[in-house]
Amino acid sequence: MQSRDHFFRDSVDASAPLLLWALHFFAVYIFVALACGSTLADAQLAGYSIIKSVSLLLSMIAILLVAGLCWRAILLCRQRPQQLLSLARFGCAMLAAIGVIWTSVPMLILASCQA
Repeated sequence: MQSRDHFFRDSVDASAPLLLWALHFFAVYIFVALACGSTLADAQLAGYSIIKSVSLLLSMIAILLVAGLCWRAILLCRQRPQQLLSLARFGCAMLAAIGVIWTSVPMLILASCQA
């Protein structure tokens, strides 16, 4: 007999924005750590540090993806307003958007690599 319970799939789907935030955090900080230890530390592109440019590009991509997931959550909330999972999807998307922005703030304020 096959089970109709989709708890795991729905849980992963609802937490997708948070997983995206975690992937963004990991990717940016690993890239900065590797780049600061290589020749990219002093590289410039149009007057901007390569490290900041790539990190901000990754952040913009993450924000756009999270915004898409947030829009999807809003549409699901409109279809099923009484379902808790729809609201959880929206809450996770908003939390992930705040997390990506908060993770990106140090890139704007601090220097790329400090000795």
